[in-house]
Amino acid sequence: MDAKIRGFEETWGLSKKYAMTSRSHVGRPKAEIEQNFKRLIREVDPDVVRRILSAAIIGIPDECIKRLEAFANARLDYIILMPYYTLKDVEKFGREIMPSLR
Repeated sequence: MDAKIRGFEETWGLSKKYAMTSRSHVGRPKAEIEQNFKRLIREVDPDVVRRILSAAIIGIPDECIKRLEAFANARLDYIILMPYYTLKDVEKFGREIMPSLR
């Protein structure tokens, strides 16, 4: 992602803020969440599933933090999170993930 952003800025001489939306779920290991997600949407095109999971912030807190750090290192400024389940997931994210972010 970082190379694409640098190329865009060099080509157009612009510096922008970058944002994306991302599914999120904190608590169970990433592999388990991915399996459950794939089972739920068997009717959907596998490429769609891959794209959704490629941007998802899912897993135990350490997995989520590493994923968010990777996006930050790629110069992503904002992420709009869409929790998979309930408000409790949002609260858990705030308690277990947010304190680790700068």
